Amino acid sequence: MEERSLQIIRDTLPAEWVVRDYKPDYGIDIAVELFAHIDGSESITETLGEWFFAQVKSVATTRIQSLKAYP
Repeated sequence: MEERSLQIIRDTLPAEWVVRDYKPDYGIDIAVELFAHIDGSESITETLGEWFFAQVKSVATTRIQSLKAYP
């Protein structure tokens, strides 16, 4: 279930964000680096210099929703 959970996260986050496995696993499973498009055609991205770290939990069913993060 862990691999499926990680795939759901990768499929749900914006394609330009980079998800990296965080090993060894001591509670943090992934590190996500945020990137944004810098051109009108959305073909060039650059890092925002922002990261977040997450612990992934596996469950039989899930509900995907958007959350707003504040600085």
